Amino acid sequence: IACVVQRGEGDAVARVSLKAGASVPVTTYGIGGGVRDKLGLLRITIPPEKEVIDLVMSKYDIDSVMEMFISEAKLDAPGRGIAYIHPIRKGTVNTRISRKRAEQAANMEQMISAIDSIVGGVEWRKTRLEQENTRTRTFLTDLVELILVCSDGFGKKLSKIAMENGASGATICKTRYIYTSEEDYDRNPPRRDISKMIVSPSAVPKITRAIEEAGGFGDEAQALLYSHPVLKAYTYRAKEVKRT
Repeated sequence: IACVVQRGEGDAVARVSLKAGASVPVTTYGIGGGVRDKLGLLRITIPPEKEVIDLVMSKYDIDSVMEMFISEAKLDAPGRGIAYIHPIRKGTVNTRISRKRAEQAANMEQMISAIDSIVGGVEWRKTRLEQENTRTRTFLTDLVELILVCSDGFGKKLSKIAMENGASGATICKTRYIYTSEEDYDRNPPRRDISKMIVSPSAVPKITRAIEEAGGFGDEAQALLYSHPVLKAYTYRAKEVKRT
């Protein structure tokens, strides 16, 4: 699960998952664009600096944590951010180390996970109060996360091209390549921009062509573009006003 919020609000969102015992989040700083520019005068109160909270966790707890993120970050208000879920095929969540020999064949976490698998969810774990407080929300579906990695300084330009061709917004962060030899560092500076965008699958070919035509995959920008499916996402959407 990933959650993009305004700078300074990431700690509160990250603590939600820690208090729930879901997993340990990772926070990255970035700059947002696209959606903020469409808010008119409201954008003055919304800084472009963003925090991205990434959390790898069990699929059986994802809906509960997603609801916590939405409530804590107030994502149902304009310009607050977005939360979305994308699948991971393999991973290790519980990395605790113990020198003590186990007295039982399985620990409590393993037994709970096994019951989750049998019943197909975590509803059996919830109290009646938790079940009654579950909100009905309308999520966005049939989306992909499009990730653009390019040379330092090209992220804003290429993200703008993507937004002109179907992407509604982008969050740009800084990253770096790790090379196997010092010679590679001399030839290609390791600093990179990474831009994350949530788009419709039908928009990917058009965005790819536009970036290619702009020279994004050339020797200078050295762009890399890839995507993975988004199971569902949540952000503020203005209600349509029916005219009579």
